[in-house]
Amino acid sequence: MSETSSPNTFVAWYKLLPLVGIQSAANRLPIRINCPYCSGHHLGIYQDNILGGSWHYCSDCDAFGDMLELASGIWQLDIQETLLRLERHGLELPNNVITSTSISRYKKNYIEPQVR
Repeated sequence: MSETSSPNTFVAWYKLLPLVGIQSAANRLPIRINCPYCSGHHLGIYQDNILGGSWHYCSDCDAFGDMLELASGIWQLDIQETLLRLERHGLELPNNVITSTSISRYKKNYIEPQVR
């Protein structure tokens, strides 16, 4: 993983959703599904054409973030544990994604700058 890429780019939305208990017959983005946080019907998942990967936003409860943050929130795990769990479930991740350095960089460059 390069210093400027996010581990989210390795997490395909269509592989992640079933792992977190969300079923969808969709085969392309954007999609709208029930929100796992508020049970509303307005969680959208969109392609991130700037940073890569996908992101989510619920217009009912204002939950948002990338796919790692979605899985982390549903499972109530930190990012490192979320990545380890995804890997245990068969998601292929490059060797250098689950390191303290890459996770710190991800938090600093992708999570912290978001206005919450």
